[in-house]
Amino acid sequence: MVNVTSPNQQFTSHFCTVYLDDIIIFSDCWEDHMKHLKTVLTRIRDANLTLSPQKCHFAVVEVDYLGHHVGLVHVQPHAKKVDARYRVPHLLSANNYNRY
Repeated sequence: MVNVTSPNQQFTSHFCTVYLDDIIIFSDCWEDHMKHLKTVLTRIRDANLTLSPQKCHFAVVEVDYLGHHVGLVHVQPHAKKVDARYRVPHLLSANNYNRY
């Protein structure tokens, strides 16, 4: 993914975020989104990288990305991640910590 973003990193902060092999493209309107999508897909092709169609989601309003639920006006931690945090027992002593 470094090849996709390195030479032209200015677009990554404006309409695209890349983390390892996860890419999210966001836009204010449909026309901009099509331009942004074309830019990113061109960069991927030029870097001789491939995408897995089964893992791609196009033109969605909400998406789960890196443990968060991202929508038009909100970014929230994924419910499963928050639930897991509350299921961890309190570790009040070293003995409890060692048993956990």
